[in-house]
Amino acid sequence: MIDNKVSYENQTVIVTGAARGIGAATARLVAARGAQVFAFDINREGLLDLQSELSLPDSQIGTLDIGNQSSIDRKSTRLNSS
Repeated sequence: MIDNKVSYENQTVIVTGAARGIGAATARLVAARGAQVFAFDINREGLLDLQSELSLPDSQIGTLDIGNQSSIDRKSTRLNSS
C-alpha cells in the first residue's frame, strides 16, 4: 500500500518544469505537505503564477533550461551559495 500522507516537513524539494503540468502539480503537492520548494522552469510567466499561488519568495524561483548545462551550472552555484 502506498502512503499518500507523506510529510515533507523540514525538507527542501527542487522542482524543474514547475510552471505547469506535472511539475506544477508536484510543487503544489510537496508545498502542501510542508516542503520548502525551489521551482524552476524556462516559462517565467508560469513560474510567477506558481510563485503567487504558493507564496514563494523570489529566491525560491528561477528560470532554468534543463537541457543547457551552463544554465544548470549557474543555478547550482546560486543554490549552493544561499
